Amino acid sequence: MSQVREAVQDPTSAVRSKENTRSKLVESSVQVFIDFGVDGATVDALTSVAGFTRGAFYSSFRSKVDVFIEAFELVTDRVIADLAGHLAKPDLHENPSAGYLPVLKALRPNAIPWYLLHSEAVSYALRDPSFARHVTVQRRRLRTAVADAFRAAEARGEARLTLDPTLLAETLLGVFMNLMLSEQLDGASDVETTNRVIEAILDTFVDPL
Repeated sequence: MSQVREAVQDPTSAVRSKENTRSKLVESSVQVFIDFGVDGATVDALTSVAGFTRGAFYSSFRSKVDVFIEAFELVTDRVIADLAGHLAKPDLHENPSAGYLPVLKALRPNAIPWYLLHSEAVSYALRDPSFARHVTVQRRRLRTAVADAFRAAEARGEARLTLDPTLLAETLLGVFMNLMLSEQLDGASDVETTNRVIEAILDTFVDPL
């Protein structure tokens, strides 16, 4: 009986349980928001796919919009983690694309969900301007991660940039999103075109050493 009482009174266990519930709700919500958007997703759909009750949902979040904000942040975290892992030691000594095109391929599994959530976030922000700051935060985080990767390559003596790293990162992200839009509208992946465009940008603004 005393063990039961201690477990009930253990605040650390309760906090961990709530954090796990919150984490699972966010994790499982990504595909729901990709499929239905913020407006189309329902609390019932979010709880059903996560295996929780509405009560568990509202003990962790005020609304589905709060879940979407964290889902967008989660996918941004994944892309940034991919960048950190794959761009740690790219070989740029022969030419920039030799090092970065394989990285681009490795990023696609998380980059595509990021693009889809980003598109939904932009659409939602156009309907609710107060949401725009959340889009800006995640875009800035990703842009900074890309720019920092190029700065690190310069610092390691692997390449010399002919364009400011932040501007280069913004250019690459803009091109990437346009290419992803084309893929979604065409209903088919076009890795060859994506690689060719990115390679041209890298060869223009990144000189090997």
